[in-house]
Order: sequence, then C-alpha cells, then structure tokens
Amino acid sequence: RGTGNLQRQRLHVDSFQQILDRVAPLLRDSPNIVVIPKNQSITVVGDIHGSLNDLFRIFQLRGWPGPGNTFVFNGDFVDRGDKGVEVIATLFALKAAVPDHVLLNRGNHEDEHIGRAYGFFDEVMSKYGSVTLYDKIQDVFALLPLCTIIEDEVFVVHAGISRVRGTNLGHIAGIDRARLRTTVKAASDAQQGKGHKLSARNLFLVEDLLWSDPANPALDPGSERDMEPNAARGAGTRYGSGYVRDWLRKNGLKTLVRSHQCMPKGWDKIDCGQGTACYTVFSASDYDSGGNDGAVLVFEPGSMGTPTVIEYQSTPETNTMRSRNRQRLVDLICGHKAELRVEFKRVAGRRRLIRVGEWAEALQRVLQLKVDFRPLRLELVGMPLLVGHTRHDMVDWALFLDRYRIEVTIPGGGGESSSVQGEVVKDKERPSIEAIFKHRRELAVVFRILDLNGDGTLGMEEVGTACELVNKNLPEGRKIDAEDLFRIMDSKGTGTVSVDDFALLWKKTH
Repeated sequence: RGTGNLQRQRLHVDSFQQILDRVAPLLRDSPNIVVIPKNQSITVVGDIHGSLNDLFRIFQLRGWPGPGNTFVFNGDFVDRGDKGVEVIATLFALKAAVPDHVLLNRGNHEDEHIGRAYGFFDEVMSKYGSVTLYDKIQDVFALLPLCTIIEDEVFVVHAGISRVRGTNLGHIAGIDRARLRTTVKAASDAQQGKGHKLSARNLFLVEDLLWSDPANPALDPGSERDMEPNAARGAGTRYGSGYVRDWLRKNGLKTLVRSHQCMPKGWDKIDCGQGTACYTVFSASDYDSGGNDGAVLVFEPGSMGTPTVIEYQSTPETNTMRSRNRQRLVDLICGHKAELRVEFKRVAGRRRLIRVGEWAEALQRVLQLKVDFRPLRLELVGMPLLVGHTRHDMVDWALFLDRYRIEVTIPGGGGESSSVQGEVVKDKERPSIEAIFKHRRELAVVFRILDLNGDGTLGMEEVGTACELVNKNLPEGRKIDAEDLFRIMDSKGTGTVSVDDFALLWKKTH
C-alpha cells in the first residue's frame, strides 16, 4: 500500500507476530555465512536504524527485491529512529516472500541489551506494551546470519574481522549463533570463567564481527598492521589495512564491506593494497540530525569486487521538519527549565532517579504537550551508561536538565542560543535570556537589596532568591532558571557574581 500507510498506522500485533513466526524458520535454516550466486545485481544496505523513509527511498532507487535483484541488509535495523518496528516488519515480510533475494546480516544493535539502552525496547513498549513481544523479536534477532559472501570475492559483515589469529571462514561457519542473544560483555565474562554456552574464542569472534572498526590510514599513518582493542566502543577491535589485506587474501577474497559507522557521504573506502579494499556503507541519511547522506553499494555481475555507489537523502522535507521539531522541543525545555525542576523535585522527593514514565508525564504536564516522550528518552536524556547510571528504565532528572542550557557568546556579541550537550541549536524565541534582559532593571534592584553586606557580590543562594522574586511577575514559559543564570553570570567560575558581571552581561548581549 506504499509508505504512507506504514507511516501513519500501527501494524496490528497479530500481523506482526505472524511475520515473526514466518521468518524465524527461514533464518534458523540459514548458515552463518550466506553465499550469493553470481549473475545478478546485488545491493548492499548499511545501517537503517529505524528510518523507514530511508528504507523506502532505497527501494525507490533500486526496485523491489526479486529474481535478478538481490539485497543484503547489513545489520542495525533498529534503535535511534522511531520506526524500528516497521523497518523489521518490512524486511522480515520481504524475507518471507522472496527468501533468496533478501539476505539479513546481524548487527550489534540486534541485541537484547543494546535494544534496551538505545531505544528499541522503549519503541516496542510504547507501540505494543509487551515485554513478551520484545523478547520474541530478540529470539528472531539471534537467528540472523553473521555475514554474506558475494561472487566468491566480497565479504559482507556488519563491523569487521576477528582478533583471533588463524580465524578463517570455517571458524565463523561453525558458531552456534542462536545461543547468543547479546554480545555485551559475553566474551570477557566467559574468559573470566563466569560461564557461557559458547566458548570465549567464539564469543570474541562474534563480538569482533559485530563491533569492530578499521583504523583510518589517512588519520593514523602507522596503523597498517594494527589489531588492538577498540577503546572507543569498549568492544571489538581496531584493525589496520594490512591486517584486512592479509585476512582477505588468506580466505580467497578481495573486498571487505562493513557498516557500523556513520559517514558524511554515506560510504568510505580504504585501499588495503594488492587489489584489496575495505568499504564502509551507512544507509540512514541525516542520522541523528547530522546531515549526512545515506548510501548503498551495488555489485553488478562481473564487477570483480568493485561496487557502484549510490548516495541519497531520504526526503529532505521530512528531515527538515524533524530538525525543526527537535529545535522547538529544545527551546521549550530550556524555556520551562525552572518549572521542570520544581515538578521533578515534587515527583522525585529525595530520589535522584525517577522512572521513565514519571519523567515523560512530568514533561507532558509542564510543557502541556500531548506527546508520548518515552520513545524520545534516548535522544532527550542520553545513553544511561554515559549519564551516570546503568538503569535503562530510569532517568536522572537533574542530569537531564543539565543537558539543556542557555549559552551566551560574549566575544563579538554573538548572541545566545539553546544548547544540548555542546550541540548548539539556534533559539529564535530566546525565552529565558530574553526574560532576563527584559526585566534587567528589576534584577538590578533585587541585586542591591540582597547584597546585605554591601560587598558588591552575590552567591548562588542569593541569586536563587532574586529569581524567585522576579519569577512571580513572569508568565509561565518565561520564568528564569536560577542555576542557568548564575552559571552565565559567574563566567570566571569564582562562585560569586558582582554588579560588574551584571553590567558586562547586559552590555555584550543586549
């Protein structure tokens, strides 16, 4: 029925269950390494991350899967985007319809723990409210093959190759992949004797296939022979071009195609020498509002391992609308930060962590928006492991508010903007700062009144009292957040604010 119907309507849970039931035996019967016969056009698709627009843009460009037109989807179908359910429903339905022409490799986000951390669990719960359904999807994810070989020349895998010396295609083919619902810490736990159904060697092998990254010789000229832990991700390896060349030649291959990393043009190529190469392909355009292109690689018969690259943007209008909506939401949070702090304190009591549902309902009440904020938790709050705790069902409300701040650029009179963790989003309405300067005379009077010892400085507590007085005369949405104001004024970090700080701030920014 086209993309519009999928975009507007939720797939009925019974239909979704039927798709999962149909695709599971097909995946279970597939080998770890799927070999595609020659003499057909093959499109390799990188990370989709819940972007239904990109998926259908690819079909618009390359046609639907079928005889002579085969697709390899190289993992990371879900998380980040809000249409992960629709993406996997589409891919699984196509796999059931034309199984020989839709090949699905597993990515590191087809993982029960990663899905809870990066948004897919929240998406399933918001659409279906069923942990059982989420678990069933993860059972199917565990059945996904690990890699694909095209024309006996091209090795397609989500991330990279193994650190285990002597590893060959036979070792990959022998892994019991269905036992592995998660790759998070599985290998290191097994190595430490904590027990697992698979050996530590096989667990490290799968981790490397799904989590690794190539070293870029242009940025790191001495990295050709590197094979080291991938410190940036905390999993997998960082492998050099020479290591890729040797591994490909040892296994009778010419080209490594992997995904896993967002690229500005949607793809990248590293020449590994002696006729070998490593390609990266990433198919989610405007990923995390970053403005990147999406891309696919097309291998035609007789291509000798060298693909044609197609770059695209899914729908510029949709991407622009999404960016604008995100900007408005940032503006609203910044403009209502004082009210949000009061509401979170009321909900939390003495707690620092509140449930995701409590957080979402508080946002609805204060911002007066009929929006289900739960699927937006990852984008608005951040990854739990990176914000001080590991509870995927909880939100640290204080750290959440700290992400949203008004920044004033003093040099050159650059004005002010709403900011989220260093990412500056232009704020045309400038609610909090505008309110501050609109009422600067009132603030100056309050400053002198509260400066009881006459030393010309105020501390945080005094500024908070001043803001409480001013806020009584300001409408909702224009109230001043005392902590933001104090941080802006105390630009030198002395812990006090002088009248000169006030005067300098007004002169430079208003």
